[in-house]
Amino acid sequence: MKKFLLFSIFLFLGSWLLTSQSYAQEHLIVPDGGEYNQLKLEGRLNDVPKEKIGKYVNTLNLGNFIPMSNPGVSNLTSGCLQTLDSSYTLALPSCDDGSSSLISIPFNFCFYGTNENSFYINNNGNISFGTSYSTYSSDSFPNINFIMIAPFWADVDTRGTGGGAVYYKVTSTYAIIKWSYVGYYGSQTDKLNDFQLIISNGTDPIISGGNNVAFCYGDMQWTTGSASGGTAGFGGTPATVGSNRGNGTDYIQFGRFDHAGVDYDGPFGNADGISYLDNQSFIFNTCVATSNIPPIASNSFNDTIQICVNDTFPFNLSFLSPEQTQITATVIDSTDIDGFQLFSNTDGNVSEITGNFYATQNNIGVNTIVFTATDNGTPPLSTIVTVNFNVTLTGGISEQNQEMSALVYPIPVTNELSVKYTGSEQLRMIKMVNTFGQIIFQHSPEKRGTDYSFTFNMSNLAQGYYFIQFITETSFINRKVLKQ
Repeated sequence: MKKFLLFSIFLFLGSWLLTSQSYAQEHLIVPDGGEYNQLKLEGRLNDVPKEKIGKYVNTLNLGNFIPMSNPGVSNLTSGCLQTLDSSYTLALPSCDDGSSSLISIPFNFCFYGTNENSFYINNNGNISFGTSYSTYSSDSFPNINFIMIAPFWADVDTRGTGGGAVYYKVTSTYAIIKWSYVGYYGSQTDKLNDFQLIISNGTDPIISGGNNVAFCYGDMQWTTGSASGGTAGFGGTPATVGSNRGNGTDYIQFGRFDHAGVDYDGPFGNADGISYLDNQSFIFNTCVATSNIPPIASNSFNDTIQICVNDTFPFNLSFLSPEQTQITATVIDSTDIDGFQLFSNTDGNVSEITGNFYATQNNIGVNTIVFTATDNGTPPLSTIVTVNFNVTLTGGISEQNQEMSALVYPIPVTNELSVKYTGSEQLRMIKMVNTFGQIIFQHSPEKRGTDYSFTFNMSNLAQGYYFIQFITETSFINRKVLKQ
């Protein structure tokens, strides 16, 4: 009887052990599940073996719809940032570390010598090939553990009230993935980021110069979620911007960001200020492998700038050397261009150019300035950027109208901008536009008088120059404003 009892206990324990092991092998902690969220909230998720973290993949048919813009965030954007419309599809429901289902594309996307025809959209600011990623604390590039393109790899959380979401659209020659006014972990929306990735077949003109990748940024306000050591959106593990093949050799890193401010010391220096990315764009080519990559232009303006007589356009143009040890130098051709003023042209791993263009009666028309940046790689490679300043009179009407007065104050402005119009003609409309000519805000007076005052709230707008336009039936006055 004792032997039988011991044998029965042995069988029970063996059966229980096998069952427990089988459960342990099959039991996965899925992102956005209750157990996952609890572990992440308590800071214990990093203690769980990676093989126990399952893959959250969205299988819902979310369909197409027309997204609403976020009224509390600046619409000032880089030249390549696209506007959401009914052609976009919601990539994910409100989630934390989720990923889309596998998305097929009808063109070849060349990724370091390999043609890719599908990808995953990962909520945390990147797309990946072959597998999806739920990793929310980013790492620097190169990195052998990830194959991704990351316009902003950080802990994006779209579950908070008042935040945005992730959208995409696919055409026959390009795809756009847009993280529209997204918040950070856990469910925080006091700061929002607006950024976008474009990939193409390398010939579509949506990305210039035969390149196939574009990072485009609007207003960027946070860097780090609380599960990555962040406090109120900053600190902790820096966010990473770049592209990584996963072989330790082929990669591009534009920088890592962990605090507020506009400071930037290059792709591989100290962590930088998030507002450096405001309105920036990075355009580059991933159809290269183990070879010298030409300098990559970074600027916050379009290649054609509309500017009125007597206005000044301050510009800052950078060329980044993707290789850590390389130096880039830039040559500027501004031959016979009246009104061009160069402040600085500094060689380095980041070649920086700053200056002004002042519009005068003498340079009405198109003024072309060519910037040629060349690295010291083997062989040396160059990138050429052409900027056209199209100088016009203000709407074809001279501002020397003695019967009209338009005041804007204070300048520079931080929060409230007051405007005042007096004149013989009734005021039809007041507009605020950015340096791309995009309308930020417009207001039509309910009573179109000849003496009118109005206040613009500029607290949510990015730093930079704006223009206030006063429009009557026959006249037009333009006033420049600096937002600090």
